Amino acid sequence: MYGYHGTTIEKIARDAGASKSTIHYYFRTKNNFYQEIVKMIANRILRDKDFEYPDADLTWFLMSELRNNKTMFLEIIDNKMGKDCEEKIQELIKRSLKVYSPAEFSMKK
Repeated sequence: MYGYHGTTIEKIARDAGASKSTIHYYFRTKNNFYQEIVKMIANRILRDKDFEYPDADLTWFLMSELRNNKTMFLEIIDNKMGKDCEEKIQELIKRSLKVYSPAEFSMKK
């Protein structure tokens, strides 16, 4: 809802019901936290054998990251997950757009 740049560790901690110091203890920086989220989602995509029924929330996340944080997002994918993951992300988005209209993604909050 707020994107990478509009979100603080304090907001993440509050929404998660955790303390700010706990987030800092495990991740040290917001960038490290973001990297772990992207890796977790990329691993989920790599595990799925097919995307016959794409998940709207997952696709929304991918599309919003590619729109709002493209450089940082792709750097993590390229450095940590590799070309195979990038291709699967592109395929997931293509299949999703056959199921969901682009307006459904842009209206998500």
